[in-house]
Amino acid sequence: MPTSFRLAAALLIASCLSYGSALTAKPLELRPGDTICLVGNTLAERMQHHNHWETLLYQRFPQHRLIVRNLSWPADEVALRPRADGFGTPEEQLTFSKADVILAFFGFNESFAGPNGVAAFKEQLGAWTAATLNANYSGKGAPRIALVSPIAHENLRNPHKPDGIANNRNLALYTAAVREVAEMHGVAFADVFAPTLALFGASSPHAPYTINGVHLHEQGDEAFGRILDRALFGQERSTVPYNEELRRAIADKNFHWYHRYRVVNSYYVYGGRSGLKFADGPQTNRDVLERERETLDVRSANRDVRIWQLVQDRGVAGPVDDSNVPAFLPGHLLRSIGQSRSQRQARG
Repeated sequence: MPTSFRLAAALLIASCLSYGSALTAKPLELRPGDTICLVGNTLAERMQHHNHWETLLYQRFPQHRLIVRNLSWPADEVALRPRADGFGTPEEQLTFSKADVILAFFGFNESFAGPNGVAAFKEQLGAWTAATLNANYSGKGAPRIALVSPIAHENLRNPHKPDGIANNRNLALYTAAVREVAEMHGVAFADVFAPTLALFGASSPHAPYTINGVHLHEQGDEAFGRILDRALFGQERSTVPYNEELRRAIADKNFHWYHRYRVVNSYYVYGGRSGLKFADGPQTNRDVLERERETLDVRSANRDVRIWQLVQDRGVAGPVDDSNVPAFLPGHLLRSIGQSRSQRQARG
């Protein structure tokens, strides 16, 4: 048997044993009214585009009236999260969102440092976890935390892409580091490395779960949603069908939140041109554009309500009620842009 296959088999066996022990870990506690914030890397960031895990979350806790806000960013590391000037610190974003629960997705990007980087990663993740447990973003006390491991690297059996064996060797080390930090600080740990390694190993060469070995596509996100649900909450719920109307409502909410959080014209919202004024009014760019973000906050909250109604089987029909959305500020082109967007959305 080639060395690469022996290594992959040994890694899979060790990881599956690790996964079995993870299933006995204390599940993440959720309470009614919780706001759950996702922080971390591209794995978490892409979840808002397919919304399979979030659909299972609401179906699992239909009476909790949960709020989910995705604060992740591609390539984020626990100690390296570059943002534009004026964006706000990660702690300020968690405070704005009033985070009760934080799911932290770290370790994949850090794993490129190899075995020599594990100690530094553990120290950084441990320091972040300790500081976060001493914070009070929601006003209700310290947040509850779940540390989520990286997923495995899928072998696409493509001669133009890496097979992932060397990468998985590092990812196993960083998964163990995440587990150790979680145990040290008494927070929840979700091992998604071992089950995705097993999933990817069982996949057909013609039916992969990722677009490039590490980023999940639609079907991969669906499988991962169930894996993460189980890793966080323990009890298997793979037989529960997705409520597709609910998933569409979640996508609508995440669309509005994404454009509020990931605003593309940040230089005019909070950057160097945010203080400019226009001749036809007293408002600055910041005044006008922050009002649009306020409208997106209200629209996101309105869609939270629709999600709760759908998951509680209230038979909601028709468009979301956005009658409480504040008006755009007058005297700026943004007003007509925002109104035309709203009109297009109302027409579906």
